[in-house]
Amino acid sequence: MLQAVQIVRDPLQAFYNSLSDEQKQQFKKTGEGTAKESTANELSNLCSEESTNFTQLPTHAIEQSLSLNSQQKPALDQLGTASSKASTELEKSCPTETPQNPADRLDAITKRLNAMIEAVKTIRPALNNLYASLSDDQKARFNVMQRPATACSQ
Repeated sequence: MLQAVQIVRDPLQAFYNSLSDEQKQQFKKTGEGTAKESTANELSNLCSEESTNFTQLPTHAIEQSLSLNSQQKPALDQLGTASSKASTELEKSCPTETPQNPADRLDAITKRLNAMIEAVKTIRPALNNLYASLSDDQKARFNVMQRPATACSQ
């Protein structure tokens, strides 16, 4: 997705810049009710609570379900800390308003996608560390764990 946005951004900006003021107004009107709302919804969805909460892991449920021993608990704590950090960074990437210029909208999407990539990079080592510390039985239980219904259904 990031690569696709980057490919489209400059040609879209060049096209938009080539328009007269009147054409830019028409361009904006063309998108009203469809593309404009769709883009605003996409930005909103990228920053929705559910999107942000993908980093907020149910660490207590993991600990209970897997019966972690004292050597494994620090790895879970590390995962919780990484999750919190990733969530904070994701929240910072949310635009406060929908940009009006098409290229600016793509820039906002790029910022959000980069934040999501960084969130995964933040969480992955801690998750790998925890997973590596698990016994085969614990790994089997972890692999079938589901997020609590309250986190997914909102």
